[in-house]
Amino acid sequence: MIYLYRLLSLFLLAVLHVSALFSKKIRNFLKERENVFPRFLPTQESRPRIWFHVSSVGELEQARPVIECLREDQNIRIVLTYFSSSVKRLVKDWAFVDAADFLPLDDHEQMDELVSLIRPRLFVLNRYDLWPNLLAVVKKRKIPILLINASTPPIGVLGKMSLYIRKFIFRMIDAWTFVDPVAGSSWEPFMSASARGIVTGNPRVDRALERVQELLDKKKFTQLFQSWKGKGSHCLVCGSTWDDDEEVIFNAWKKQNFDGSLVVVPHEPYPETINRIREKIQRMGQTYLLFSELEKGIANLEAKVLIVDQRGLLAEIYSLGDIAYVGGGYRRQIHSIIEPIAHHLPVVFGPNYRRSPEAVTLKLTGSAMALPRNLSTAAEKLSHWIQEWRTNEKERTRALESLRVFLQMHRGAGLRVAEVIRTYLS
Repeated sequence: MIYLYRLLSLFLLAVLHVSALFSKKIRNFLKERENVFPRFLPTQESRPRIWFHVSSVGELEQARPVIECLREDQNIRIVLTYFSSSVKRLVKDWAFVDAADFLPLDDHEQMDELVSLIRPRLFVLNRYDLWPNLLAVVKKRKIPILLINASTPPIGVLGKMSLYIRKFIFRMIDAWTFVDPVAGSSWEPFMSASARGIVTGNPRVDRALERVQELLDKKKFTQLFQSWKGKGSHCLVCGSTWDDDEEVIFNAWKKQNFDGSLVVVPHEPYPETINRIREKIQRMGQTYLLFSELEKGIANLEAKVLIVDQRGLLAEIYSLGDIAYVGGGYRRQIHSIIEPIAHHLPVVFGPNYRRSPEAVTLKLTGSAMALPRNLSTAAEKLSHWIQEWRTNEKERTRALESLRVFLQMHRGAGLRVAEVIRTYLS
């Protein structure tokens, strides 16, 4: 299978270079990977090197607690490769890696040269950015391959077909860590007979808990938020919303006779987005204030809706809420639910949530709810869920307890994954 892939990859690389003649985006993609090898000059030092590879910023955030735990040992050198250009803008300022750069295209000769330059003691993959030629070269040199933070694999016919086609790749992996027991049992059929697997929890949750605590300790905006307390008996914080999410939220609020207060944090706080939200609120005869006005001290503090027209505040804003709505579920996938649950908030989201292992788990335990695709029905269900959450004390207590257990299970996951990696340095 690997030889068939090598032939196919040569053809695809040729197509990519031809396509670059007509596409600026592809030209930039190739340019980012030019002259990578001189930037990975070999070193003669004796410190063992652990090579991490991540796809994008989300995977790097998930692996970061693991890397930081390993960096406490000054005898370990960390080398990082990544696929997405979004990582480059961040990693240059991070001192927890010794070297970081783009992963070259998956050509067998290039990968062989790269492994010779880095000379890792271990190769660690975060989740599923798996390149067959790279893994084959690493495996041939008898370098242990670890895949960390594996979550539940794809579902559906196409997802399962993809898994079976790539089964030969998964069999190259020597050790796995899983975010939960469900992921472990799901991946077992694709693991080699000699591979080791262990459930460690999700370092991404661990990282979110750490970030939220840092924000709460700094209290940069907390006092400002508290100056607006909203009106009503509860506060729903709506994070990373799109227009479909907002239609569901406002219709549900209307069914609640506008009881309680809302915080709306659009995913893209462009002026046209903010104006759209303002018009919707005005048509309902309700009042609002903008965060920028709150910051300047010119806001109407009696307003029942706070519209956040700036980026980078969501993780701290969740501290205002009693419950949370996470947007994106009426598009390709929901956005991160980790920040609200780090504040111990139950969450609700749209139907496209299965790419989030946290959402799947919390829905099963009753700490989260998924809404149906029909927007009118979704508004009705959201209204009922809010009412149930407010009035059913027994159900609320049970959901909060399951949320507490979930957070406890993942707390310290970064350290546990790092300990697994350390065993392979011996």
